[in-house]
Amino acid sequence: MLRYAPFALIWLIGIPFAVWLVLAPSNADPRYWQVDIVDVKLGSTDVFNPAENAKDKTTLKDAAKSNTLPFAPPPKMDGGFSPPPPLPSDGIRIKALNPDLQEDTDHGTLPRAAADGRAPWQYYARPFPPDDKRPRLAIIVKDMGLSAAGVTDGIATLPGTITFAFSPYADDLAKSMQSARDAGHETMLELPLEVPPGSTEDPGTLAVSSTQTTSVNQDNFFKLLSHMPGCVGVITEGGQQLVNNQNMIQPLMQNLSTRGLLMVDDTQQNETLTPLIAEQLKAPWARSLFSIDGTLSQDAMDAAMGKAVEAAKQNGRAVVIAGAEPLTRATIANWARRLDREGVVALAPISAVVTLGSAQAAPQVAPAPAPDNTSQVPAGAPPGNTPANAPNAPNTPGNAPGVMQPPPEVTPPSDDSSITPPDGSMNLLNPKASNGAPAPNLLDPSKSAATPAPPPVPPVSPQANH
Repeated sequence: MLRYAPFALIWLIGIPFAVWLVLAPSNADPRYWQVDIVDVKLGSTDVFNPAENAKDKTTLKDAAKSNTLPFAPPPKMDGGFSPPPPLPSDGIRIKALNPDLQEDTDHGTLPRAAADGRAPWQYYARPFPPDDKRPRLAIIVKDMGLSAAGVTDGIATLPGTITFAFSPYADDLAKSMQSARDAGHETMLELPLEVPPGSTEDPGTLAVSSTQTTSVNQDNFFKLLSHMPGCVGVITEGGQQLVNNQNMIQPLMQNLSTRGLLMVDDTQQNETLTPLIAEQLKAPWARSLFSIDGTLSQDAMDAAMGKAVEAAKQNGRAVVIAGAEPLTRATIANWARRLDREGVVALAPISAVVTLGSAQAAPQVAPAPAPDNTSQVPAGAPPGNTPANAPNAPNTPGNAPGVMQPPPEVTPPSDDSSITPPDGSMNLLNPKASNGAPAPNLLDPSKSAATPAPPPVPPVSPQANH
């Protein structure tokens, strides 16, 4: 008989348990069957059970009969996340793609400066009032395109003065960029650079790195450029060490400048070589020292935006970097409305904030001889004048010669001529200078090799005199 004892015990326990499973839910308190809900408030990972505070402890059976929730939704907390309302279109669209600003290569269609001096960073710029002398704040939303819903929501809820930076690894990149430009947003491409050792970030397969060969870097660089039709320029992604490697960053910036593209240094470092090289090339350049979503909490993001606004007031300009998360976009939308309401700091596209060289003052904008409304017409309209916010618009009376004219050409070394860029202007990302000697030491000119310096680019007149 003892051999059957375990089976009898199972029956004695199992049958009552099965009966309880059938009968218990009808009388159970809602707190035992209600799934915990994660608070969507910015930065919060606390969980709460709304049924805990429900006055009416309605059972699941009663809730099913009434087809209503057995608890009232929790009240919205101050500072909590709520999607921003859609914005009406302001009617401004970025100009259609211009074949004069493109060239066909083995890597695809790459941007370039036109023969008459027109540059992509000026041609595809969003118009900005030239007589607006308020401090300027540019906000760049990065990682756009990784989520199709993020692009759609960003276009619907963010004003056109917000600049969108797209990831080169996004799907349907050209389509997403065109949608953003049709809504009046300037577009940029993220330029993945090597990350410091030990970093958890992955720059991806198209990254430019000092650990790779010149040919690999060059191939990656031109592949990246082929992903940016209609863009005003690039913004760095990573590269905290590479921006201080003169043999890497100088030819990269020179190639961008030659092609008429602006560059934003987003390494979040105050001391890099990029301003020195930008000054040497008189290239359109800006640096961001403000990233508002390092901590995803409402208080932290508001504090970061407040610091950026104060920096803009003190320095005349500031550049803010933000991610494309829904919570971050909602914060940007709220601040955009606040800045518009206060009217002290102007929210501006990145093309209206960059300087030509490393000047720390706010860009001086010469008044346009006539208003330019060409960017407010449907795409496909014939190109018109350079946008009003171009600090050095080619062929504009009173301005200096176009700064986007190619800088003095550098002859590639004879032992590396097989990797000359498609435009033949320079040997991109070659660890050696064009004459085989190290590049000039920008930090300490006394340590530079005794090689003649290229003739300087004509300086930019800060203000046209009429």
